[in-house]
Amino acid sequence: MTKEIVKHYTEAFDEARRLDDRIGPFEYERTTEIISRYLDRKQLRVIDVGGGTGTYALWLTEQGHLVHIVDLVPRHISIVMAKAKDQSLNLGSAILADARSLPFGNHVADCVLLMGPLYHLNDRNDRLQALRESGRVVRKGGRVLCTAISRFASMLAGFRFSRFNDPDFEAIVDKDLCDGQHRNADQASRHLGNAFLHKADELRQEIESSGLVCEKIVGIEGPFGLLSRLEDWIQERGRMYQLALKYARRIEEEEGLLGASFHLMGVARLP
Repeated sequence: MTKEIVKHYTEAFDEARRLDDRIGPFEYERTTEIISRYLDRKQLRVIDVGGGTGTYALWLTEQGHLVHIVDLVPRHISIVMAKAKDQSLNLGSAILADARSLPFGNHVADCVLLMGPLYHLNDRNDRLQALRESGRVVRKGGRVLCTAISRFASMLAGFRFSRFNDPDFEAIVDKDLCDGQHRNADQASRHLGNAFLHKADELRQEIESSGLVCEKIVGIEGPFGLLSRLEDWIQERGRMYQLALKYARRIEEEEGLLGASFHLMGVARLP
């Protein structure tokens, strides 16, 4: 699994551009908005696990927080270090490591971001181990903020972005809906690489099974990611964009709408 993830992000997919494309800016703004609710002091120690090319780590560093970023992919670590240098930002560290075995002591972080590993780890035991490690390094009273991809994301993206034009895509969606085990044989394609897709209640159960308390599950984009006009609103940044943000916020915990969001976030803490 580790070699597959590294290969995917080294040869097939440019993580540095993901949040700049299509509805990515909406996902980014909603994610930073949710994270900001838990930044209760001027300087927190944050561990960003699976932090990719540093989008959230650098944003937090700009705000004065001490951020340690961990990622499996050597290319990602090189990119985030170069970005930090270019922007004259002082990261706490940028470490090549696995979410299942974090190189930190117990209860040293005020907040842990687990923003990718839960969908890259196909085996439930591996996901639970990643959650346990995040729980081990967070302090009492801190939060573990973990994201997952919705079980229905591929199906919804198929219609939203015309991906059913690919004759292999329907079979991928059918398997996703069956067991959440997303399998994409063509890792160089535009589709998501191999991953696990959660239902909201599964994410909640995994958080609780790891020994953490799940405070809530929220939909990041909500159903607004399905609207073809959203990309226009992102460009315009006018009233309709602000309304989309407002109502995404208002309905983010509605159980009946969680599956309509491409991404879910679990808010967890130590018991």
